[in-house]
Amino acid sequence: MHNLIWSDGKICEKEKVSIPIDSLGFLLGISVFDTVRVYKQAGSEKVHCFRLMDHINRLYKSLRIARINLEWNAQDIANAIQELILANRIKTDSYIRMTAYCASPSPGSSLFNPNAVKYGLLITIAESKIQETLKEIRCSISSWPRVSDSTMPPRIKAAANYQNARLAAYEAILDGYDNCIFLNDRGKVSEAAESALIMFMNNAIVTPDVNSDILESITRDTMLKIAKELLALEVKEKNVDRTEIYLADEIFLVNTAKLVRPVTEVDHYVIGSGNIGTITKSLFEAYMKVARRETIISEAWYSNTISV
Repeated sequence: MHNLIWSDGKICEKEKVSIPIDSLGFLLGISVFDTVRVYKQAGSEKVHCFRLMDHINRLYKSLRIARINLEWNAQDIANAIQELILANRIKTDSYIRMTAYCASPSPGSSLFNPNAVKYGLLITIAESKIQETLKEIRCSISSWPRVSDSTMPPRIKAAANYQNARLAAYEAILDGYDNCIFLNDRGKVSEAAESALIMFMNNAIVTPDVNSDILESITRDTMLKIAKELLALEVKEKNVDRTEIYLADEIFLVNTAKLVRPVTEVDHYVIGSGNIGTITKSLFEAYMKVARRETIISEAWYSNTISV
């Protein structure tokens, strides 16, 4: 049991931490978050948070755009996570969530003055076993468009943005699919619910670019670097049409929580052979070696290695 969490500068027992039910974070969803995985290193008792500072830096980009002001800086959060791992004696694959939220009550606080309210920060950790076997899924193109940079910027990892993903995913599941793929307000492919989308077609890795109303996924970035630097594949970030999805040789979704999910069917169009593709398998295997520090692309990705 990982019973200890970090709350506003202190390590606490999870059961003793509460958030006011009249806080703006709870009532109006004023919060941003980020998540990062802890991996057990291959052939070692050591663990590390994979690309920790990249995740924390993305959190601070979300905070800046959302106008949420924390009293802790990026290094404070990195130190807090290391403290939390040691306090919980984490020795295996785990999942960390950092949540910044508006702790001030409503009424009585100005929703429109970011300096007039109080913000809190929670860091939680839970054991999370990696599913080493790939499992294919079926997707549909959602009737719900992706939120756009001009309305609810998907570049922010905000809790409120996930209502968009929730509506689209519910629709897909009710229609007999496992997940969905968003088009943005310009009719171009964006991403899936909670996941970035990557394709293999015409002997290249293809993915919607960062101006396609996507979350700038760190797992996506890792996959693209692996494809280019370890597998010597051409990588194209571009506008992607809906029909390109149907013609892809392979498609897979990636995120921090579930890593890689191969897509073998979209809107009843069979993708490639209808089986998990060889490139998808190769990228997943290479990713796991990089994540567990068997293969190293950048030493900075393992900057917080810990022996418990």
